[in-house]
Amino acid sequence: EGAGVVGIDKTLYTSADVEVTVNMPGLETQTYRYQVVNEPQLSAMLTASVIFNSIEAIYGTPSENTIHTVATMRFTGGREFTLDSLVAGASAANPVMEMLTPLSIMTINPYEQLDIESVKVNMDIEYGNRLAHLVGAQLERSEVAPGQTVTVLLELQHYEGPLEKRRIEVQIPADLEEGDYPLTVSGINTYASLKIGSQPHLATTENIDDLAEYIQATMNFRYDAIYSTIMLPENGIAYGRTEMADLPSSRAAMLTSPTNTQAVPLIRLIDQTFESDVIVLGQAGFTLNVRKP
Repeated sequence: EGAGVVGIDKTLYTSADVEVTVNMPGLETQTYRYQVVNEPQLSAMLTASVIFNSIEAIYGTPSENTIHTVATMRFTGGREFTLDSLVAGASAANPVMEMLTPLSIMTINPYEQLDIESVKVNMDIEYGNRLAHLVGAQLERSEVAPGQTVTVLLELQHYEGPLEKRRIEVQIPADLEEGDYPLTVSGINTYASLKIGSQPHLATTENIDDLAEYIQATMNFRYDAIYSTIMLPENGIAYGRTEMADLPSSRAAMLTSPTNTQAVPLIRLIDQTFESDVIVLGQAGFTLNVRKP
């Protein structure tokens, strides 16, 4: 056990409670507790450093591993972020970097000074890479009516394991207009890119609450899941952070002129989440022909 504060001269300082629990295969559960001094330029890096060192304290992660991380990060002002992450075949640095991003952004944000109050981390590390590659996909039928479901047949090649054949049923909304729509089936990486890309206006922040909302939105994705995404045509615009759906085309054209950088087209996704016990890599794309009976 050790402690030290450098550069403090008759000045009060605060510190954050950091607790890291590591469940490493073949070892007893280890819990490490720290006090990290709050300093805007350093506290995020110091917190990430002690988390990393906790994982590596006895010996590093197995060369083939899956790391499940659940973390709660609390800041002054009552703001809290949660992370539920699953990574496979990675080093201890990968989940640590996922926590470093919100810690850094919040502690050096341009709106107001925030300190880290506490960070609580639980890491379950297991042998083996819980990964599967999407190597094949087939749409049972491309023409479907509003309100119906369409079956997608998937082939998932597990890491050093069997080829799994799986069916998912994609629900078509009953109020979906006739037309041709792109359908994407994927794991988290593609889905997260589509989801965040469809909401660029949320990245326009004007205060600390906007920033906190955007950060948590980027952390809300499940890793052990398969996603289906139907992309709808542009419908209205977002002006700043305000969504203006069903805006008349003439009005939308005025607001989306090349000289106006605050307005972006509004893209809507229809998505579904399907359970999976592995991280799925890859994607498959189709065109849905939605026709009324």
